[in-house]
Formats: sequence, C-alpha cells, structure tokens
Amino acid sequence: MGREAERRALDALVAGARLGRSGVLLLVGEPGIGKTTLLDYVASRAEGMYVVRVAGAEAERDLPFGALALAMGTATADLDELPAPQAAALRTALALDTGPPPDRFAVGAATLGVMTRRAERQPLAILLDDAHHLDRPSAEALVFAARRLVADPILVVAALREGEPSPLRAADLPVLAITGLDQAGTADLLRSADTAPGAPDRAAWVHRATGGNPLAIVELARTAAESETGSAGENAVAPLPVPAALAEGFVRRARAVGSEATTLLALVEAAAGDLRVVLGGALVLHLDPGTLPLTESAGLVRTTADRVVFTHPLVGSSAYASLTPDRRRAVHGAVVAALPKHETARRAWHGAAAAHGTRLLRTMRTPAGREMPRAGPAATAIGELSGTAGAPKIRAPCGWLRSNR
Repeated sequence: MGREAERRALDALVAGARLGRSGVLLLVGEPGIGKTTLLDYVASRAEGMYVVRVAGAEAERDLPFGALALAMGTATADLDELPAPQAAALRTALALDTGPPPDRFAVGAATLGVMTRRAERQPLAILLDDAHHLDRPSAEALVFAARRLVADPILVVAALREGEPSPLRAADLPVLAITGLDQAGTADLLRSADTAPGAPDRAAWVHRATGGNPLAIVELARTAAESETGSAGENAVAPLPVPAALAEGFVRRARAVGSEATTLLALVEAAAGDLRVVLGGALVLHLDPGTLPLTESAGLVRTTADRVVFTHPLVGSSAYASLTPDRRRAVHGAVVAALPKHETARRAWHGAAAAHGTRLLRTMRTPAGREMPRAGPAATAIGELSGTAGAPKIRAPCGWLRSNR
C-alpha cells in the first residue's frame, strides 16, 4: 500500500537479474517502516529464481561467518570448482574444515565464486533482512561479492535499520531510503487494519502522529478498536502506544546520548514541546540541563525560540513508553509543577496522570468514561487542580498534547 515507486524499482532489479544484469540495493529505514514487507514483495516476484533469504540476529552478531553459512548453505559441490586457496578459506569459515583463521580476501572471493556458479544454473536472489545484525565477517564477505557483480543473473537486496552501523552501509552500495506512507497510503492501511468507522480527517491525524510508519499505524488502529483512543483524533490525551519493535530503535539512540535523555524526551512529549515547560520540568526532575542540546545534536529533536520539536513524531512516544510507570507519573508531576497556574485544564490532566497513570486518561476517552465520577481519588485529583471539585464532567482540552507538532 502506497509503495508504488519502491515496487517499480524492485521490479526493475528483478527483471534485470533475469536478463543477466546484476542488481544490488539496500533498503534503509526506521523500524516498522516496511522493509521486510518489501523483501517479501521481491521474493514473490522472483519466480523462477533461486531465492536465498537470511535474517540477521543480534544474538549472533559475534558469531564469525554465522550469517554467511546460512547464505551459502550446502556449498560443497560449488567449493570443488573454486581455486584451492579460496575453497580452503571458505571451508574453514563455514566450519567444514579445521585450520587457522581464514584470509578475509579469500573468503570474499570464494563467496563471489559460489554465487556466480550457482547463478549459472539458475538466476539467484539473495535477500538479507535485518542486515545491520549480520556478523562483521559475513557482512564483509557479502559486500566483497556484491561490489563485484556486473553481468551475472544475481540480485542482492538487503534491509537495514537507519542509523545502525554496518559494512554494507560503508561500502557505498546503492540505497533506497524507505520513508513513511503518504496520507493516501495511511488511509488504505487503516481501512485494511481497522473496520471501525472513523472521522473523515482521521487518516490525516494518524499520518501526522505516526509519520506514516506502517507498524505504528496498525498499532494505533488496534488500540482505537479496543478503547476508541484513536478515534479521538487530535483530542487524544495520552502519548501514542508504540510497538516495542519500533520503540527500540529510538530508545537506543536516546540512551546513546546519555542516561537522562530518555526521560527528557518523554518530558518533551508530555509537555507537548513547550520549551518553557520542558525546562521547568527538567529542573523538577533534576535532569542535566546539557542533555537537551545533546539530543538535538543526536538528531532526535530540534529547538526553536519556544518549542522543542521531534524530528520524527514517534521519538517522544517511544521514549515515554520505555519508562516505568513510576517514572511516567514523575514526568507528569514535573509538567504540573512547571505549568502556569492559569492553565488549569492541562494541569488537571497531568495531575490525574501523575496520580493514576495514563490508563485513566485513555479510559476517559471511552464511552463509559466520558463523564468522570463525582467522587473518589481520580475526581479529587482533577477537581483540585482544575478548580472544579465535585463537577460532574471534565472534558479533554482540544489537542493540547499534540498541538503545534
């Protein structure tokens, strides 16, 4: 859905490989953006080709030649046709023989030799998913081979996560940046993932909130079906739910900045990017004031005279989701302390979140929770902050959480 340009590029590579014109392409993008889906598309279009698919695993990044063994498979017949030094090196690398650590050049040359010999029998497609997790020796051998493919019926397509180091990225291979779906693609995906009716502008809001990330769109549709959070549109009061697989990449980048960066980004999310509130809340939480410029240097946020803006809409939600419930409540309490006294509605909502967490806020968006109870701790927390103690109904302030994003 919404990937016409990417599909055309991949179709051209598959067609070229069938005609004896080698093709190499790196699909680079954030987690959840659809790289694996595009690899699935290539596999579905590679009819008549011998398809080898390897998925990198973080647990095996320190296992030399582990990924290469998966890519080469049973290569004994092809090894017999290689020059003796190359065959010996690859045999040792694949643990088919014992010996000293193999020469990397010989392993790369042998990898190229096995690939071209297999392609002589049948066009070959090698698909590498999560290639940023490949062990370095395997990645270097595959890069060696990929850079020397010219007139062979071979296609190599690798999916890598944006911002992750890899020998494939350092090799100056062709790159196709995979970005978010456009608004039309977002609407199509929402219709396929969510049967609940939505407002006409729902796709526009979801697109802005997720940056068109398909995994986040599907998660938001699922959450909307369960609690109507998504149907609230820009009136949603809690940070978006972010799948763990998607949040991981953003959180890892934040932690690389420093131990306090994740809390600061969650504070920016809760404060809707209000720089005044962010700075005041950071003081309440005893965060290092130097953390904000460091997150900007890391490309996670950018600052203006009065705003902190995320470079991707899901950065803040991912950071917020990674915090413990106690830490989230502390963030909301810091926002309450930093907000001016006259902003009673915002202080009320954050006060409720500080006391009882955002589950309460999401509950308040469901039909059963449209009206807050007249008594009890939740009503007391909101009433005291908003100056409406005992009032039968509290409505969410329109769009305050995601205004001016």
